[in-house]
Amino acid sequence: MFVKFLSEIQEIETTSSHRRQWKGFHVHRLHFAFTIPNELISSRSDVNPEYLNLLPTVKEGQRYYGLATKQEYMPPRIMYVVTAVSTKLAGDLSSATLCRTKREITVMPSIPASPPLQIEHFPREYKTTCIKTLKRRMWNRPLGKLTVSAAEPKALNISTFAPRASTIASVKLLFQPCGAQTPAARPYEWKLTVRSHLKLRTFYSTKPFTQIPTKESIKSEPLAEVTSSCTLSEIRQCNTLPWRLHRLSSAGTIASDTLAIPWTTTLIVPVNASKSLIPTFLNPLSARRYVLVLSITIEEIHHDAMVLEVPLQVISDSSQPAAPMKSGSSGVSCDGAEYQVTTGMTTMDLEDRHVPNLLNTTQPPLYAAR
Repeated sequence: MFVKFLSEIQEIETTSSHRRQWKGFHVHRLHFAFTIPNELISSRSDVNPEYLNLLPTVKEGQRYYGLATKQEYMPPRIMYVVTAVSTKLAGDLSSATLCRTKREITVMPSIPASPPLQIEHFPREYKTTCIKTLKRRMWNRPLGKLTVSAAEPKALNISTFAPRASTIASVKLLFQPCGAQTPAARPYEWKLTVRSHLKLRTFYSTKPFTQIPTKESIKSEPLAEVTSSCTLSEIRQCNTLPWRLHRLSSAGTIASDTLAIPWTTTLIVPVNASKSLIPTFLNPLSARRYVLVLSITIEEIHHDAMVLEVPLQVISDSSQPAAPMKSGSSGVSCDGAEYQVTTGMTTMDLEDRHVPNLLNTTQPPLYAAR
């Protein structure tokens, strides 16, 4: 699908051009400016407003060629091409075309964070709460049940001066002992291990989606597909947590040490990711969403791993960049200069044909050719 969404005319004085000799010819270099809009426009009134947002350049999936069309396909594929035509006014009513050229550019629009995702509209795609039974040993009596839950964290912003994009996930833990007859549990002595990684889901179709794609809706779309891939895991140890009894007396003392009073605490999990991630996007033929996967285990306690899968947005918001790392702080030095075309004004040279690879994408997922 090809869309022409912007046309501009700019008058350039001949005195502003740069001329040089090349193989006996006079070569003129003309500089001009062009605008990249924030949103697209459509003549139809029934278009989903989310489909009109400017999308980042995307080239993922397995590349193949159609035998009938003789064209290259790589779903999902979002490309931007600037076409420049230089004309010379010969009179009041006539003009002559001097040259015509086009250049593929890489676009990284400024994408702010959207409201938190309503997970009820995405069945079987996220898991924000997990409950597990804890035991000393496999055949021992249960100590109680541990409930872990997490909401959607603040978005990962890849437009940052820091070496990596980062955010923080807040995980709530509630331990409910079985009762006074069971061995006393001491959650404040537990040592927790937290493993975290990002799951990338890419939806694409050869026919426009009838609704926002989900794992369930894709099953009924014969021309749609979804691929998944994961980033590397981060492992963190947490030896002490500020557990507290959930029920206290009015004086602030423990109401009873014999009843099964629940314990609560909050676990803060730093989340880091590469700045080469593609921001979350949605268009009629493709979409990209991210899932933060958290796996929590307790040492010397028998239980199944507690796994949470919460939605996470990846954005590119240059209006809220992270502060640079202070000198002497730990971590890898900041990345080198980044060259990427953002929303706004930029310039282009008619003679220069070198197009740098402006966006380093993640490893492309496999594409199931039909």
